[in-house]
Amino acid sequence: MAADLLICSECVFPDRRVPGFVLRLSRREAYFLTRERISAGERGRLALELPWRLGRIEVPVEVGPYSSLDRRPPGVGLSFGSVPRSQLDSIERYLTRYYDLLAQLQA
Repeated sequence: MAADLLICSECVFPDRRVPGFVLRLSRREAYFLTRERISAGERGRLALELPWRLGRIEVPVEVGPYSSLDRRPPGVGLSFGSVPRSQLDSIERYLTRYYDLLAQLQA
């Protein structure tokens, strides 16, 4: 299960902070929209504030091989490292609320 919704976020790497937006979020990965160059294999942390007051999460990430900086929307795929149970629960609550809302809108 993954959700498509823009969430203001940033990736923090040892040498820099990269602002952007999470477009697609699941329990194990995210698609991070940014125009900045981020290389496959880079490791850092994704920080974002979940909607509906579900809290802030910070998860370790590794930049995947997929990149679309020359396409629309520009960005990179991020794989999550070890995520604390409490943050996985927050992501799951977000996904559940998102899909409940989507179902209501489609009804």
